Amino acid sequence: MKKVWQCLEVGFALCALGIVALFLVYAFKLHSNDAAGWVQAVGSIAGIFIAIWIAGSQHRADVARRADEDARSEYLLEAELAWLSTEVVGFLDQFRDIKAGFPIEDRFSEDDVRDLLDRLSWCRQRARHKTHLWMVGQLRSSLMGTVRAIRSKIAHTPMVLTDDDVKLINDLRLAAIEVSDLALRAKAILGPFAGA
Repeated sequence: MKKVWQCLEVGFALCALGIVALFLVYAFKLHSNDAAGWVQAVGSIAGIFIAIWIAGSQHRADVARRADEDARSEYLLEAELAWLSTEVVGFLDQFRDIKAGFPIEDRFSEDDVRDLLDRLSWCRQRARHKTHLWMVGQLRSSLMGTVRAIRSKIAHTPMVLTDDDVKLINDLRLAAIEVSDLALRAKAILGPFAGA
Protein backbone atom coordinates (compact mmCIF):
# COMPACT_ATOMS: atom_id res chain seq x y z
CA MET A 1 0.00 0.00 0.00
CA LYS A 2 2.86 2.36 0.84
CA LYS A 3 4.37 1.81 -2.61
CA VAL A 4 1.07 2.71 -4.28
CA TRP A 5 0.98 6.01 -2.40
CA GLN A 6 4.59 6.72 -3.33
CA CYS A 7 3.83 6.10 -7.01
CA LEU A 8 0.78 8.37 -6.78
CA GLU A 9 2.91 11.09 -5.17
CA VAL A 10 5.44 10.89 -8.01
CA GLY A 11 2.65 10.89 -10.61
CA PHE A 12 0.98 13.94 -9.10
CA ALA A 13 4.32 15.73 -8.85
CA LEU A 14 5.05 15.04 -12.53
CA CYS A 15 1.56 16.21 -13.56
CA ALA A 16 1.96 19.38 -11.49
CA LEU A 17 5.35 19.97 -13.06
CA GLY A 18 3.86 19.54 -16.54
CA ILE A 19 1.06 21.97 -15.75
CA VAL A 20 3.57 24.52 -14.46
CA ALA A 21 5.65 24.10 -17.63
CA LEU A 22 2.59 24.57 -19.86
CA PHE A 23 1.53 27.59 -17.85
CA LEU A 24 4.98 29.15 -18.30
CA VAL A 25 4.91 28.50 -22.04
CA TYR A 26 1.49 30.15 -22.49
CA ALA A 27 2.09 32.91 -19.93
CA PHE A 28 5.25 34.13 -21.61
CA LYS A 29 4.03 33.27 -25.11
CA LEU A 30 7.23 31.48 -25.93
CA HIS A 31 8.05 30.22 -29.39
CA SER A 32 8.59 26.51 -29.95
CA ASN A 33 12.38 26.81 -29.56
CA ASP A 34 12.08 28.68 -26.28
CA ALA A 35 9.30 26.40 -25.07
CA ALA A 36 11.38 23.32 -25.78
CA GLY A 37 14.23 24.79 -23.74
CA TRP A 38 11.92 25.48 -20.82
CA VAL A 39 10.40 22.01 -20.95
CA GLN A 40 13.89 20.51 -21.03
CA ALA A 41 14.98 22.64 -18.06
CA VAL A 42 11.89 21.73 -16.05
CA GLY A 43 12.35 18.05 -16.97
CA SER A 44 15.98 18.17 -15.81
CA ILE A 45 14.95 19.67 -12.50
CA ALA A 46 12.28 16.99 -12.13
CA GLY A 47 14.88 14.31 -12.89
CA ILE A 48 17.14 15.67 -10.15
CA PHE A 49 14.30 15.65 -7.61
CA ILE A 50 13.30 12.11 -8.57
CA ALA A 51 16.91 10.92 -8.25
CA ILE A 52 17.15 12.48 -4.78
CA TRP A 53 13.82 10.90 -3.79
CA ILE A 54 14.94 7.43 -5.00
CA ALA A 55 18.27 7.71 -3.16
CA GLY A 56 16.46 8.77 0.01
CA SER A 57 14.01 5.89 -0.16
CA GLN A 58 16.84 3.41 -0.70
CA HIS A 59 18.71 4.87 2.27
CA ARG A 60 15.60 4.57 4.47
CA ALA A 61 15.16 0.96 3.35
CA ASP A 62 18.83 0.22 4.18
CA VAL A 63 18.49 1.81 7.62
CA ALA A 64 15.35 -0.24 8.33
CA ARG A 65 17.04 -3.44 7.13
CA ARG A 66 20.08 -2.79 9.34
CA ALA A 67 17.84 -2.10 12.33
CA ASP A 68 16.04 -5.42 11.74
CA GLU A 69 19.37 -7.26 11.46
CA ASP A 70 20.63 -5.60 14.66
CA ALA A 71 17.45 -6.54 16.52
CA ARG A 72 17.71 -10.12 15.29
CA SER A 73 21.38 -10.47 16.26
CA GLU A 74 20.64 -8.92 19.67
CA TYR A 75 17.85 -11.46 20.20
CA LEU A 76 20.08 -14.36 19.13
CA LEU A 77 22.82 -13.23 21.51
CA GLU A 78 20.37 -12.87 24.40
CA ALA A 79 18.92 -16.31 23.67
CA GLU A 80 22.37 -17.93 23.44
CA LEU A 81 23.46 -16.26 26.70
CA ALA A 82 20.33 -17.54 28.45
CA TRP A 83 20.81 -21.06 27.11
CA LEU A 84 24.55 -21.09 27.75
CA SER A 85 24.19 -19.74 31.27
CA THR A 86 21.82 -22.57 32.19
CA GLU A 87 24.30 -25.08 30.77
CA VAL A 88 27.20 -23.56 32.73
CA VAL A 89 25.10 -23.66 35.90
CA GLY A 90 24.19 -27.27 35.09
CA PHE A 91 27.87 -28.10 34.67
CA LEU A 92 28.75 -26.40 37.97
CA ASP A 93 25.83 -28.06 39.79
CA GLN A 94 27.63 -31.39 39.60
CA PHE A 95 29.95 -29.96 42.28
CA ARG A 96 27.10 -28.66 44.45
CA ASP A 97 27.34 -31.47 46.99
CA ILE A 98 31.12 -31.45 47.55
CA LYS A 99 32.34 -31.33 51.13
CA ALA A 100 35.61 -30.31 52.67
CA GLY A 101 37.80 -33.17 53.81
CA PHE A 102 36.61 -35.61 51.16
CA PRO A 103 38.58 -36.58 48.08
CA ILE A 104 37.38 -35.17 44.78
CA GLU A 105 37.21 -37.10 41.56
CA ASP A 106 37.34 -35.97 37.95
CA ARG A 107 33.65 -35.56 37.15
CA PHE A 108 33.75 -33.74 33.85
CA SER A 109 34.72 -34.24 30.24
CA GLU A 110 37.26 -32.02 28.51
CA ASP A 111 34.91 -31.89 25.52
CA ASP A 112 32.16 -30.37 27.68
CA VAL A 113 34.50 -27.68 28.98
CA ARG A 114 35.82 -26.95 25.49
CA ASP A 115 32.30 -26.67 24.07
CA LEU A 116 31.23 -24.26 26.81
CA LEU A 117 34.37 -22.16 26.30
CA ASP A 118 33.81 -22.04 22.53
CA ARG A 119 30.25 -20.86 23.02
CA LEU A 120 31.36 -18.27 25.58
CA SER A 121 33.88 -17.02 23.04
CA TRP A 122 31.12 -16.75 20.41
CA CYS A 123 29.04 -14.66 22.81
CA ARG A 124 32.00 -12.46 23.75
CA GLN A 125 32.69 -11.69 20.08
CA ARG A 126 29.08 -10.58 19.57
CA ALA A 127 28.63 -8.66 22.83
CA ARG A 128 26.72 -5.42 22.28
CA HIS A 129 27.34 -3.66 25.57
CA LYS A 130 29.17 -4.04 28.85
CA THR A 131 26.37 -6.04 30.48
CA HIS A 132 26.88 -8.78 27.89
CA LEU A 133 30.64 -8.66 28.47
CA TRP A 134 30.12 -8.85 32.23
CA MET A 135 27.79 -11.84 31.87
CA VAL A 136 30.20 -13.70 29.58
CA GLY A 137 33.14 -12.83 31.82
CA GLN A 138 31.35 -13.99 34.96
CA LEU A 139 30.27 -17.27 33.37
CA ARG A 140 33.80 -17.89 32.09
CA SER A 141 35.34 -17.03 35.48
CA SER A 142 32.92 -19.36 37.26
CA LEU A 143 33.57 -22.19 34.82
CA MET A 144 37.35 -21.84 34.69
CA GLY A 145 37.71 -21.15 38.41
CA THR A 146 35.83 -24.35 39.23
CA VAL A 147 37.74 -26.40 36.66
CA ARG A 148 41.08 -25.09 37.97
CA ALA A 149 40.13 -25.76 41.60
CA ILE A 150 39.10 -29.34 40.79
CA ARG A 151 42.09 -30.02 38.55
CA SER A 152 44.53 -28.72 41.15
CA LYS A 153 43.28 -31.38 43.57
CA ILE A 154 43.32 -34.29 41.11
CA ALA A 155 46.42 -33.43 39.07
CA HIS A 156 48.90 -35.71 40.82
CA THR A 157 47.14 -37.74 43.42
CA PRO A 158 43.59 -37.46 44.68
CA MET A 159 43.58 -34.83 47.37
CA VAL A 160 40.85 -33.67 49.69
CA LEU A 161 39.18 -30.33 49.31
CA THR A 162 39.72 -27.66 51.90
CA ASP A 163 37.02 -25.39 53.27
CA ASP A 164 38.42 -22.60 51.09
CA ASP A 165 38.14 -24.81 47.98
CA VAL A 166 34.52 -25.65 48.76
CA LYS A 167 33.69 -21.99 49.46
CA LEU A 168 35.35 -20.90 46.20
CA ILE A 169 33.51 -23.49 44.13
CA ASN A 170 30.17 -22.63 45.76
CA ASP A 171 30.75 -18.88 45.29
CA LEU A 172 31.58 -19.43 41.62
CA ARG A 173 28.45 -21.53 41.17
CA LEU A 174 26.30 -18.86 42.83
CA ALA A 175 27.81 -16.18 40.57
CA ALA A 176 26.94 -18.27 37.52
CA ILE A 177 23.40 -18.74 38.85
CA GLU A 178 23.09 -14.95 39.21
CA VAL A 179 24.11 -14.48 35.58
CA SER A 180 21.75 -17.24 34.48
CA ASP A 181 18.83 -15.62 36.30
CA LEU A 182 19.66 -12.26 34.70
CA ALA A 183 19.95 -13.81 31.23
CA LEU A 184 16.68 -15.70 31.60
CA ARG A 185 14.88 -12.55 32.79
CA ALA A 186 16.25 -10.61 29.81
CA LYS A 187 15.07 -13.32 27.42
CA ALA A 188 11.61 -13.34 29.02
CA ILE A 189 11.39 -9.55 28.70
CA LEU A 190 12.44 -9.62 25.05
CA GLY A 191 9.94 -12.30 24.12
CA PRO A 192 10.21 -14.27 20.91
CA PHE A 193 11.64 -12.39 17.95
CA ALA A 194 9.28 -12.42 15.02
CA GLY A 195 12.02 -12.88 12.42
CA ALA A 196 14.10 -15.55 14.18
